[in-house]
Amino acid sequence: MEPLPDHYTHSIKEGEFDTDPWWLAFNDSLLNQLMDQVFNHNLTLEAAVARLDQYRALNTSSRSSWFPSISTQGSYQKNGNVGDNPPLSSATTPDEIYNVKLTAAWELDLFGKLAANRAASYNDLSASRADLQAVILSISSQAVRTYYQIVELKMQTALLNDMILSFEEYLELVEKRYQRGTVSSLDVYQAQVNLAGAKSRLAQLETAVVSAQNALSVLTGNYPGEGLEVEKTELPSEITTLSPGIPSELLKRRPDVISAYYKMRAADSRWAEAVASRLPSFSLTGTVGGSSQELKDALDPEAMVWNAIGSLTVPLFAGGRLKANADRTEAAYKASAANYMETVLNGFRDVENALSKNQQQKVVVNELTTQTEAAANSLRIATDRYLRGVSTYLTVTNAQTAYLNAHSSLISARRELIDAQINLVTALGGDWTTDIAEELQTGNK
Repeated sequence: MEPLPDHYTHSIKEGEFDTDPWWLAFNDSLLNQLMDQVFNHNLTLEAAVARLDQYRALNTSSRSSWFPSISTQGSYQKNGNVGDNPPLSSATTPDEIYNVKLTAAWELDLFGKLAANRAASYNDLSASRADLQAVILSISSQAVRTYYQIVELKMQTALLNDMILSFEEYLELVEKRYQRGTVSSLDVYQAQVNLAGAKSRLAQLETAVVSAQNALSVLTGNYPGEGLEVEKTELPSEITTLSPGIPSELLKRRPDVISAYYKMRAADSRWAEAVASRLPSFSLTGTVGGSSQELKDALDPEAMVWNAIGSLTVPLFAGGRLKANADRTEAAYKASAANYMETVLNGFRDVENALSKNQQQKVVVNELTTQTEAAANSLRIATDRYLRGVSTYLTVTNAQTAYLNAHSSLISARRELIDAQINLVTALGGDWTTDIAEELQTGNK
């Protein structure tokens, strides 16, 4: 892979990357309240924390290979005769026997097999931490995206309600002119078409609002119809442009890149463990214990017997299983290394795409603003000409449709500009996810 670039191609703002939670830039108290609810109650985050706890437990388990395993065993035996008279014997069996034994076993890590296992487990844990941060980043962007989707839909609803009132006034005006014989029935039908079409679009929008609101409820851990009600009805007029920083920082800031890196290291350690499994292993086992008719005598250190055993195990033949396992882990490492490189490239692609989208979407918003103003002026002039009998009602109808479509497109474009900002934030990652991940883990204990 070629060296990292020293700057982003489509970056228009220089400076350091802002490490604060990105949604604070919108300066929206209701949005901040929503994000608090998401981080406290979202079930996807709860599941991600639980998965991290699993890897933490596995890492603790793997670290136990540093120490010997110690176990103790005790038994009590009572003897007696079945008949009245004991059988003739030269030796007598004690009526009661106590046995106590302490065993310690430890495997010497001569070729690094256990160390490789511990390293793999630690890297799995580190990857899981990064995965949690990736989920935090994804959920935060999903929540903000849904929030502003609802705001957009409410703006579209308000626009349609205003247009419906206007269409009703136009229809009433045209009907009166038709009754006076000034215009034909065609004008009435055209006015009815516009009104019915607007009402149909309004019903669709109201359905979309309910669906988006329910999605937001689930994100905050609530049943659909419950939770935070979005009352905001205006999108932000200005959006602060983010500085993406320098490209090399992305490798340390983007959670999916960090996760892929640690997964690659874990695969490398498992490959080393598989290779070491083909080599001899040496273990030490020691026991100390006592046996007596009295428990206190069995526990007397001076009466106990000890022994120590060293064992060497050399794998000679396993039907190709050990070599196949080494080959498998080698291939897994190569796959994870390629995945890491691809994740890095995808990260830079996402940033460049988001930077380009932000620039071009601002142009779209500006042009649609001009189009909407022109459409409003066109509608005003077309109405005036119609009332003076200079033009037909078809001209008014076309002007109404053009204004409604232009204004609706402008609202959508403004929301898409927010989406572009969210895409940029998601592509850039951020250290702020670390603090939230620590808070989630603390709250889960």
